Amino acid sequence: MSAERQTPPPFLVIAALVVLPVLVFFGALDNEFHLDDLYRVDGNPEVEQLHPMGRHFVDAGTSSSLTRLHQYRPMLPLTLSINHAIAGHSLIGYHLGNLLAHIISVLLLYRLVRELTAGPTGLGSPWLAGGAALLWGVHPVSGVPINYICARDLALMQTFLLGSLLVYVRMRRRGDSALGWAATLLLMALSCLSKTNAVALPLVVLAYEMCLGTGRPFALATWKRVLPFAAVSAGFFAWTRLGLGFSDLESLKTERESLEYALTQLSVHVGHYLRNVVWPFEMRPLPYIELVTSPTDTMALIGAAVVLGSLYLAWRLRHAAPVASFGILAYWLMFAPTSSVLPFRYLATDYRAYSSLAFLFVVGGVLFARSGRIAGALAVALLGWFGWASHLQNGVWQDEISLWSQSVKYGAEETAHLNLGRAYRGVDDVLAREHLEKAIELEPTFVLAFINLGLLDIAEGHAETGLARVKRATEFRPEWPDAWHWYARALQDVGKFGEGADTSVHALKLDPSNIELMYFAAFHLMRADRFAESLGIVDRLLKLRPDYLDSRFIRAWNLHNLNRLQEAVDEYRLYLQDHEDVQAEKNLEIALEKLAG
Repeated sequence: MSAERQTPPPFLVIAALVVLPVLVFFGALDNEFHLDDLYRVDGNPEVEQLHPMGRHFVDAGTSSSLTRLHQYRPMLPLTLSINHAIAGHSLIGYHLGNLLAHIISVLLLYRLVRELTAGPTGLGSPWLAGGAALLWGVHPVSGVPINYICARDLALMQTFLLGSLLVYVRMRRRGDSALGWAATLLLMALSCLSKTNAVALPLVVLAYEMCLGTGRPFALATWKRVLPFAAVSAGFFAWTRLGLGFSDLESLKTERESLEYALTQLSVHVGHYLRNVVWPFEMRPLPYIELVTSPTDTMALIGAAVVLGSLYLAWRLRHAAPVASFGILAYWLMFAPTSSVLPFRYLATDYRAYSSLAFLFVVGGVLFARSGRIAGALAVALLGWFGWASHLQNGVWQDEISLWSQSVKYGAEETAHLNLGRAYRGVDDVLAREHLEKAIELEPTFVLAFINLGLLDIAEGHAETGLARVKRATEFRPEWPDAWHWYARALQDVGKFGEGADTSVHALKLDPSNIELMYFAAFHLMRADRFAESLGIVDRLLKLRPDYLDSRFIRAWNLHNLNRLQEAVDEYRLYLQDHEDVQAEKNLEIALEKLAG
């Protein structure tokens, strides 16, 4: 046995894998909530309670306070609730949780590459593995799941996926064991429970067997090794579809054709994802992407050439450089769930490349390893380049204005203009209106843009114009409870309490289990002096969430006005145990005086 194999991994490499990502992404730790964070983290009551932990595995509704964003990714709300139990509603705490998951993935990638490059005399070079893992670890694409809190699902998926693959590769080198198989399949299951993209792992294992294992893709021995992973994928889909009656695909439906989506992805892989690898300074959420409809589109043809050319290269390298061959296949396979033929709402999202990029750096590390000092100098230069770009991206994600200004600056779709308009509300209403109107110009039936522009009109004193805009949103999407909810709030804002209460009740009927809609229906009915109806709804709410906002105050006020004074007194006292509220204290005094008199 060689000295290399007996020597533990160099401390310097391990330290760098931990310390450098921390230094690079330290500036992200106090960045604000963005995008789905507002519904999955900040406004999600399920994150604020830890027990029972198992509820996340049987109810997709714990993933978001917004019904249309429900997805079955139980490891996300579970770990966020653990985060909340430890550090409260702390931005730094949430970001640190994401950073921790990423660093674990970096260390796992390092160990995986050492296993993949292991020869008869011992493990592969720690410098090759360290370089590949470190470049991936500090790349701006890897910074997205650190800056964007609810992208923790992707970071967790990658952690468990790399862990599963590492255990499997170690078994292939050292021999199978029941414990090893249990561990690799459990880790894959946890990866699927973090984000559905992990169902691609069976194909990654097949690619490993083709390049570094049996080398016979159609041999029975190969499929005996792949089928257990495929069974986990099948079991995951069976559980969500048949056991829970839920499918993430329902929330991702679009009217795009699969062919058009596939052609666009060929263009996007070259013009966006690979471009971001070397020039990440224009990375942004919701980039504007032109839909490709013709197979003869120049960028689609270039993209097809890159995909086919890289697959041909993988075939040619399968003997001379099998690890590089495997890395190329794994790169494309990890992109396949979101960026191939299954149409998704967004044509391109920067963080989709997160998992694939790890394998791309493995390919680069293997191919350049023999260059000696040249490879080392290139790695150092890239480390500085990516580190600087990540530092700049941390600043982009600092707040809503900085984030969406970056997106709009380099070309963004209508939702980016909507978000920038919302960010400017109260800061610069002229710019807010400009971007909301731009969002409608880009998408003339954009419900959220009409709602926000209408609310801005009302705030500026144009009540009827504003109400008309918000009402129009309900006409575009009459089945959407959020549209009716915001119309109800707009009606309340202009003093139409009765009509607002009716509209709020209608929104709740469209989504009867939505806690937020229950709260506002109870609140709006209370403001319309319909105390008995309000009490019935708030009682339902409090059975589900006894501590939700000021629901107990609403209940107390309803009881007070229904002349159920002793119950009102008890409810005021219960509410005041956890809240400092001058109005509640005054109301309690009045109720006590009435009881005494």
